[in-house]
Order: sequence, then structure tokens, then C-alpha cells
Amino acid sequence: MSHLVGFPDMHYMEAWKADARGLPMFPVTAFEDVIRDEIAAAINDRPVPREAWEPEVDSLVMVRVVLRIEEEFAINLPDDVMPAGGFESVEHCVATIIETCRERWNAGQSVREEV
Repeated sequence: MSHLVGFPDMHYMEAWKADARGLPMFPVTAFEDVIRDEIAAAINDRPVPREAWEPEVDSLVMVRVVLRIEEEFAINLPDDVMPAGGFESVEHCVATIIETCRERWNAGQSVREEV
């Protein structure tokens, strides 16, 4: 039986589609849903509203997002995905993280292991 190294069984797996090689394609919607869900939860958990000068997605929110992605998708993200000062908008944050996740996902696709 073959399986992909680094890709855990999870509830998103059933929605993934295979590419021509039979490997799972990058599930952009699943990643985006997780990122947006965690940002919304973190913002709602804030004890006080953010000040106008604070980034919309600060470092504490980013830590939560990165930990959730790493837990749910078994992808290790580099530290530089969390820029100093955070992100000024949710859209910029989502786009940046998805691009990094896509790169990591594609890098892991070339490894197959027989079990």
C-alpha cells in the first residue's frame, strides 16, 4: 500500500482531488477556510479592540494560524511566514500564507513511500 509521506488522514482528505500522477492537488479552499477561521476566532478572542495603528493580523494571531495549519495539514511553515509587525489586512495574510503552503505542499508531493 502506498501513501504520501507527511500527509495525515484528516477530514479534508475526502475533498482533495488527484493530479495526473495520482497525487493530491493542493486544496486551496481547505487551507483558506482554516486560515480565515483561525483569524476570525483569534480576533474574537481579543480582550479589547485593536487600536487603529495595530496591524489587522498581529503576531499573536499569526502564531495561532501557523500552529493550526501545521497541526491540521502536517506542513511545517518557516518562521518568515510571520513577518515582524504582522499583516495590515486579512487578505494579504491569507494570500501570503496560502502561497507558502502551496510551495511546501508541492515540495512534499515528490516523495512516495511503500508501506
